[in-house]
Amino acid sequence: MDTLDRFGAEWFVRPGDVVFDIGAFDGDTAAAYLERGAATVFAFEPLARNRERMPGALTADPGFRLVPYALAERNGQQDLIVPRRSDGAASLSRAFFDMTKRDDVDAGEIHTVETRRLDDLGLPRASFWKIDVEGAELGVLRGAERTLRESPPDAIQVEIFLLDEAVYLETLNRLQRSFPHVWAIGVKAAGELVHYDITTATISSPQFHVDLANGGTPHYYASSRRFPEWHARAIG
Repeated sequence: MDTLDRFGAEWFVRPGDVVFDIGAFDGDTAAAYLERGAATVFAFEPLARNRERMPGALTADPGFRLVPYALAERNGQQDLIVPRRSDGAASLSRAFFDMTKRDDVDAGEIHTVETRRLDDLGLPRASFWKIDVEGAELGVLRGAERTLRESPPDAIQVEIFLLDEAVYLETLNRLQRSFPHVWAIGVKAAGELVHYDITTATISSPQFHVDLANGGTPHYYASSRRFPEWHARAIG
């Protein structure tokens, strides 16, 4: 689990919480949430071989709930495109795959997976959502409109990639409609973390995107409370 995911677990997950781990891969983040005391973690992972990688100790944990679907804006089936370099980089978005693949001869391995709208699953309210779905974040949010309106979490951690400006802006807009605070964490050249409130000026700044890239993948957050008063000590 990378550093910012570890920080996310420390910042947001408290004993007794319900957590949605959307894009669970091999279960490392789900395990971290349970170690933090989460009562229940719903781990959404559509790729069968990633589910098979999850350790037995995790899958046997009474608080772990494995959900074998990709969350999306509609129920049905969709092609999941898996690059050669990593099963963890599988995406429902062909555009994302084409723009991020590292080798021109990699056409992607196609797996047809089940998709579901979060709104239709009848799950209990979760206090924290982690969304790591490789360019398909907007579909997750579109399929969760009612949940975000009627029983939103306290916070969402989401990777948002600036590959298509319209998709990027709509994703941020949906978060800003649902939460009073939307922000991001970057990494300065010297290695220290830096907090950015998301504004038009922020997302127009080249340095902002450089700092986010330094973190490995762009980590954004939406929350009901301001970051500085809530978690500033965790950065220091």
